[in-house]
Amino acid sequence: MISSIVVFLAVNVAVAFSQLCCSPPQWEGMEGFTTGYVEKGIKKKMEGYAKISYDAQNSKLAANTNVFNGETMMQVRVIMDFQKKKQYTIVKEKCSVTKLQTPFPKSCIPDGSEKYPAYFGMKNDGLDTMIHDQHHESRTLD
Repeated sequence: MISSIVVFLAVNVAVAFSQLCCSPPQWEGMEGFTTGYVEKGIKKKMEGYAKISYDAQNSKLAANTNVFNGETMMQVRVIMDFQKKKQYTIVKEKCSVTKLQTPFPKSCIPDGSEKYPAYFGMKNDGLDTMIHDQHHESRTLD
């Protein structure tokens, strides 16, 4: 399950390279997620949120993630240091180190994403913006 969390984070942060629009070189934000998986033939759901720190200037990513699996909560902290090509994953105060195989991911809107107008806020006090939707191939759990 921990490997699927790490892959989930890497996929969501490692948005495809693009010429459309890229984020500032450093930012932090919150990300919520819901995912399904099968364990010993039983369908299960996992939900959670992560505080993401993105630092292109120093080629580092970090995520402090809280995952809820039914009644159980698990905290996973991941630090990716692309200069050293190492990933540190901390679960229950135990740290494991793995080698990073990919280059630092740019945080950009991918080519081919669909653009939709959106409005956040109340009637006269809000923000006009655009939402970019990227389609991913998905599988259904039978």
